[in-house]
Amino acid sequence: MKKIVFIILILQFYCKSLDSNAKTILKDSKVITIDTGIANLYLIPSKIQDKWILIDNGDSSDEKDLIPRLKAVGVNPENILVNIITHGHADHGGNSKYLQSKFSIPILAGLGDKAMHESGHNPEVLNAKGLFAHILKWFLNPNFSAYTADLYISKTMSLEKYGIEGKVVPSKSHTPGSLIMLLDTKEAFVGDLIRGSLGNKNQATEHFYMDDFELAHNDLLAYVNEGYVVFYPGHWGPLDATGVKEVADTKH
Repeated sequence: MKKIVFIILILQFYCKSLDSNAKTILKDSKVITIDTGIANLYLIPSKIQDKWILIDNGDSSDEKDLIPRLKAVGVNPENILVNIITHGHADHGGNSKYLQSKFSIPILAGLGDKAMHESGHNPEVLNAKGLFAHILKWFLNPNFSAYTADLYISKTMSLEKYGIEGKVVPSKSHTPGSLIMLLDTKEAFVGDLIRGSLGNKNQATEHFYMDDFELAHNDLLAYVNEGYVVFYPGHWGPLDATGVKEVADTKH
């Protein structure tokens, strides 16, 4: 895992001068992004005072840095109402067991990825896109601390109970149990359905791996057509709707 972190940090240093944030696309965005160097975590403020929703929690190699990172942006982990995991890969939900056991933070995950969550192991890498993806897969650590989510979903679910105006929508494109968060502010948290590019983190490009690229394209186009303007991927970003549409219009 240290090797993959090193590679990604080099790439992020290269991209730094091209960085922007969600407010460049959507002026009133209240989303907080935490870039772990491996993947993005997102914090969404709840209408319930001082409470938050956390999207993903990073790789288990980042456990010791997770709480300091949360506190650095003014978020006490005890004020997190729920941690939504976009999919069952180690770099997105690797600290779920830690957050459950230490802070009793409920974990919400997609039913289709239940076997991954509860085994603590990712199966053989998905369909790879491009030479770099084929090289990268040899550095990926498929193991993490197994956990059982407090809630598995397979249908669209409102986030109203958490004080969020939005919903969680299942997708079977990146993994069988991927989850997408769609806010009424027209912000979409799309996990690994798409990513920022290596040369410009705000330029949309296809993710390295996907169960079903065509289905991912269809999902993304649907969100663009529904008027979503900011797309938060699991890696790099944020992305605007124009760039996402260009990628999603690509035929396989």
